[in-house]
Amino acid sequence: MSLLAWIALGVFIGLINSKAFKRPDTNRLVDISLGVTGAMFGGAIFSEYEVAGFTGIDFYSLIAAAFCAILALILYRACLKLPV
Repeated sequence: MSLLAWIALGVFIGLINSKAFKRPDTNRLVDISLGVTGAMFGGAIFSEYEVAGFTGIDFYSLIAAAFCAILALILYRACLKLPV
Protein backbone atom coordinates (compact mmCIF):
# COMPACT_ATOMS: atom_id res chain seq x y z
CA MET A 1 0.00 0.00 0.00
CA SER A 2 2.86 2.39 0.73
CA LEU A 3 4.26 1.87 -2.76
CA LEU A 4 1.06 3.20 -4.33
CA ALA A 5 1.10 6.17 -1.96
CA TRP A 6 4.72 6.94 -2.91
CA ILE A 7 3.89 6.76 -6.61
CA ALA A 8 0.85 9.00 -6.19
CA LEU A 9 2.88 11.47 -4.16
CA GLY A 10 5.64 11.48 -6.78
CA VAL A 11 3.14 12.12 -9.57
CA PHE A 12 1.57 14.94 -7.55
CA ILE A 13 4.93 16.59 -6.83
CA GLY A 14 6.01 16.20 -10.46
CA LEU A 15 2.78 17.82 -11.69
CA ILE A 16 3.13 20.68 -9.23
CA ASN A 17 6.71 21.20 -10.38
CA SER A 18 5.73 21.26 -14.04
CA LYS A 19 2.94 23.76 -13.29
CA ALA A 20 5.24 25.95 -11.20
CA PHE A 21 7.83 26.23 -13.98
CA LYS A 22 5.79 27.13 -17.04
CA ARG A 23 8.72 27.53 -19.40
CA PRO A 24 9.53 25.92 -22.75
CA ASP A 25 12.37 23.95 -21.13
CA THR A 26 9.97 22.18 -18.77
CA ASN A 27 8.99 18.65 -19.73
CA ARG A 28 6.01 17.31 -17.79
CA LEU A 29 6.88 13.63 -18.34
CA VAL A 30 10.42 14.14 -17.04
CA ASP A 31 9.11 16.00 -13.98
CA ILE A 32 6.62 13.24 -13.20
CA SER A 33 9.22 10.50 -13.76
CA LEU A 34 11.73 12.21 -11.49
CA GLY A 35 9.07 12.82 -8.86
CA VAL A 36 8.01 9.17 -8.85
CA THR A 37 11.60 7.90 -8.86
CA GLY A 38 12.63 10.19 -6.01
CA ALA A 39 9.54 9.36 -3.99
CA MET A 40 10.00 5.61 -4.41
CA PHE A 41 13.69 5.86 -3.51
CA GLY A 42 13.07 8.01 -0.44
CA GLY A 43 10.13 5.96 0.79
CA ALA A 44 11.96 2.67 0.30
CA ILE A 45 15.12 3.85 2.05
CA PHE A 46 13.14 5.23 4.99
CA SER A 47 11.02 2.10 5.31
CA GLU A 48 14.10 -0.13 5.14
CA TYR A 49 15.92 1.66 7.96
CA GLU A 50 12.94 2.61 10.09
CA VAL A 51 13.29 1.42 13.67
CA ALA A 52 9.65 0.92 14.57
CA GLY A 53 7.73 -1.45 12.35
CA PHE A 54 4.53 -0.17 10.78
CA THR A 55 2.28 -1.71 8.18
CA GLY A 56 0.13 0.19 5.72
CA ILE A 57 0.76 3.82 4.85
CA ASP A 58 3.43 5.35 7.06
CA PHE A 59 3.28 9.14 7.44
CA TYR A 60 7.03 9.49 7.99
CA SER A 61 7.91 7.48 4.90
CA LEU A 62 5.62 9.78 2.92
CA ILE A 63 7.55 12.78 4.25
CA ALA A 64 10.82 11.13 3.25
CA ALA A 65 9.35 10.29 -0.16
CA ALA A 66 8.23 13.89 -0.70
CA PHE A 67 11.63 15.23 0.36
CA CYS A 68 13.51 12.90 -2.01
CA ALA A 69 11.13 13.66 -4.89
CA ILE A 70 11.70 17.40 -4.47
CA LEU A 71 15.44 16.82 -4.09
CA ALA A 72 15.54 14.77 -7.32
CA LEU A 73 13.78 17.56 -9.21
CA ILE A 74 16.11 20.23 -7.79
CA LEU A 75 19.21 18.17 -8.63
CA TYR A 76 17.94 17.60 -12.17
CA ARG A 77 17.44 21.31 -12.71
CA ALA A 78 20.83 22.08 -11.14
CA CYS A 79 22.65 19.57 -13.36
CA LEU A 80 21.09 21.09 -16.47
CA LYS A 81 21.78 24.59 -15.10
CA LEU A 82 18.12 25.54 -15.28
CA PRO A 83 16.66 28.08 -12.85
CA VAL A 84 15.31 26.43 -9.72
